[in-house]
Amino acid sequence: MKEVDLEVEDIFGSNQNFTFLIGAGCSVDSPSCQPAGKVMIDAMLDFACMGTEAEKIKSLDNLRFEALVEILRDNLDEDLKIIDFYGICDSPNTQHFFLADMINRGHFVMTTNFDYLIEHALIQIGIPKEELKIIITKKQFEEYSDPENLFQRGIKTLYKIHGSKKDIIENIDTGDTLVATIEAFGSNKEGLNVFQVEPFKKELFENITKNRSIVVMGYSGSDDFDVVPTLKALQHFRDLIWINYVSDKDHFAVFEVEEEDAMNREDYGKINQILVDIKRMGFTEHVYRVDVNTSQLITRLMKLSPPINELDFSMNPLEWLREHIEPPGKFLEYYIPHKIFLELGMFDDAMRCAEEMLKITEDLDDQENKATTLSNIGTIHFNRSNFEQAEDYFTRALKIDEELGIAYKNPATYASLGKLKADTGRYEEALDYYQHALKLTENLDADNSRAIYLNHIGNILQNLGKYEEASSHYNRALRLNDKTGDLSGKSITLNNIGSLYYDKGDIPNALDNYLKSLDIDTQLGNYVGEASLYNNIGLIYYDQGDISEAVNWFNKALELNEKVGNKNTQSITYGNLGLAYQHLKKFDDAYKYMVQSLAIKKELNLDAEKGTILTNIGNLYFEQENYDEASSWYEKALSLNEELGNLPSKAITLNNIGTVKERKGNYIEAVKYYEQSKSIFKQLGNKLSILTITNNIGNSFRKRGEYKVALEYFNDSLKIADELNNRPEMANTYNAIGELYSEQGEYANALEIYQKALSIFQEFNNIADEALCRNSIGLLNNALGKSDIAIEHWQSALKISEDLENKEWQIILLNSLSQTCEKIQEFHKALEFYTKLATIYEVIEDFEQLSTHFGNIANMSNKVGQIEVAIEYYQNAIKIAEKLEDDVRLVKRAKYSNRIGIIQFKKGQYEEALAIFEDSLKNIQRANLEDTPLAESIRKNINAATKKLS
Repeated sequence: MKEVDLEVEDIFGSNQNFTFLIGAGCSVDSPSCQPAGKVMIDAMLDFACMGTEAEKIKSLDNLRFEALVEILRDNLDEDLKIIDFYGICDSPNTQHFFLADMINRGHFVMTTNFDYLIEHALIQIGIPKEELKIIITKKQFEEYSDPENLFQRGIKTLYKIHGSKKDIIENIDTGDTLVATIEAFGSNKEGLNVFQVEPFKKELFENITKNRSIVVMGYSGSDDFDVVPTLKALQHFRDLIWINYVSDKDHFAVFEVEEEDAMNREDYGKINQILVDIKRMGFTEHVYRVDVNTSQLITRLMKLSPPINELDFSMNPLEWLREHIEPPGKFLEYYIPHKIFLELGMFDDAMRCAEEMLKITEDLDDQENKATTLSNIGTIHFNRSNFEQAEDYFTRALKIDEELGIAYKNPATYASLGKLKADTGRYEEALDYYQHALKLTENLDADNSRAIYLNHIGNILQNLGKYEEASSHYNRALRLNDKTGDLSGKSITLNNIGSLYYDKGDIPNALDNYLKSLDIDTQLGNYVGEASLYNNIGLIYYDQGDISEAVNWFNKALELNEKVGNKNTQSITYGNLGLAYQHLKKFDDAYKYMVQSLAIKKELNLDAEKGTILTNIGNLYFEQENYDEASSWYEKALSLNEELGNLPSKAITLNNIGTVKERKGNYIEAVKYYEQSKSIFKQLGNKLSILTITNNIGNSFRKRGEYKVALEYFNDSLKIADELNNRPEMANTYNAIGELYSEQGEYANALEIYQKALSIFQEFNNIADEALCRNSIGLLNNALGKSDIAIEHWQSALKISEDLENKEWQIILLNSLSQTCEKIQEFHKALEFYTKLATIYEVIEDFEQLSTHFGNIANMSNKVGQIEVAIEYYQNAIKIAEKLEDDVRLVKRAKYSNRIGIIQFKKGQYEEALAIFEDSLKNIQRANLEDTPLAESIRKNINAATKKLS
């Protein structure tokens, strides 16, 4: 950050339009004397928590006021009396009067504060109440979303973006808005912006900041949990001015965030990091930090003499809490800090409190609270990946709830067991628990929870390959999202629907739903969601073989992740880039990205996801045919999965080890590993994975030549695919059967089966697999002597591979096309295909193949009578060969020179032909290949030319 030579007047010029965003710090000065956020939090902790636990929590700097209020509301203060404390003081300070004056002059003010001090200031400077509008409720945010238009109509506005218990201008109770806001911005909402949680406020935020300078006052950098994400999401403001309070009344300094600050990834400290992050988003030209005593700044800017109350407000918040709220019992004195620690991820501290809670409930024989405690201990174990212990505690909690007849009130316990079962691959059991949780919500006012459970059930059904049932649940969730106006939830549901279509092989519908989800996340400024969708869209192109487009989307995700600093999604993107570069055969780059992904997983303690990366690195070595190294990585993944008790990942890893054994020709060992994997998936009830493994076993037997046994396994796979109504997997199995018949020489049967696979690939617009299938059909027809049909299928496959920019496939198909056309003497077509091949080899700089195909172009040109073109391409082939190793270079020089000599011989240029033949022979001799057919051919040509000249 660079200090810039700007004065107050430069920053707050008279011709500028300002929007002020006001935090709690603006209400601290005399005579308002409202407790700062930290002071109030400490008072609440002293009131509600056991002393030693309160002291520990006070030392933390990441506890949010709203999260603490929500916990107290749920356990001590249902009516949110805590917030009433902020309504007692009616003595605005200088900052409040300044803001009132700014509102009166046509500038705009938003505040997250719960006090009424700006309202009192507005009244006290003489603005009639009928000219004032305090925006608090959802209806008001929707109706009064254009403050500029309102001001032109003579209405001055104040926007209370976290709600308020009361509108003191119109004397209306608005407490329900405050309850909703606390609910929305309470637990587990870190990093969300205002309109991700309350989308109806988005239009206001856009209108109130467009082409304006945003001035942030009263925020310390730690009490701004939703303010910062919101500022990052805004795109049309002019500049940002962050007033950074200093106690020195004479100090004034302005710092500007520069481009190089935004490019660096170093830790700048809280406020500076916030400003750098906002600058990094690239939506504003200037971002300033103004170090100044806020009251002194306001005094310099103030245009009126406010009626400041000489008496300071004086009330101790802890004493007030003790007078107005029922104190907690001993259980709650541990339960409240336990909840705080749990939500902050401080599991050792949460466990310590839970153990005390358990003792208390047992001493008092308090079974209901005992069940709550057991469930929370289960949550701690779950978050530590101690799945067996977690299941034990959840089950004990549920048993007590059922014995007490109160399980109907706690669908979350069923849902916790559902998540645990799903995460450990026991999908059928998970389904039962989630469906029970869903049923319980029918008797509760819980549409949002119901939508969440429907999505989870849809995920499980999708994993089980039950796509139609999954679709039904997703669509029910979508209707609930629309009913409640939950845009964030709707985006998640659309993403899930996209994933379902993706698994079904219906790429257009998958992409359509991903793009709909992306549109919502873009509107909401949900950058984490956007990055995830960029990844998903990239994977579609990856699976279709369009790697350049996939990399484009992955890089979009990476750029966004780096802007917002979301490490988990960044890790996923690194992993995806690794897969893309693996596909491009850029193995060093692929390894680099995968290792970066692995490092982040380790840093974030995401052990289960770490296992996936270990497996992917194993796959990378597998593709390079370094099977021992691949096995080493698979074994690491297997060890981790066994340690975590992660059965699905263990089964996948066993399958991968099986593929190594199969590739090394150890088919019986491969089958043993496949069977272990299949056994786990049977235990988990995962039929889709059973289908895949069954195909793998079939392929192992096929490679052993045990075709009858292999066919039995493939037919078993077809039955499973039919049960699941999973036509894409049915097509994959048909492909395997087609290959089996082809190897046995049963070409008619193979063609019939391949045709079935092709029909399904076309039905689901799975063009990548369609291309591969058409190549197989082409090879069979060519073997049957039906070259015209073979060429037709290869050309269709070539068109797909060109659309997907898959050069590897293009090379395979063009080789088949060119060689077949040459064989059937379609020389013009062969020339066309050889020319395309040469173009590809030139792009990828494979000079040996380029030289060869220049030679092929010359051969075809010669056959169609284009003699001079033929000579030119033979010369090009020789020229390119100069880039190659000695022996290869000498052979190619001899080969193509010999062909030029033959052309000259046929033209009657015998002397020139002889010189060329003799030069060709010298090259063969230098390569020590005098006993080869090429050498013999050259000697015969020399003799023929010599005779003509004698």
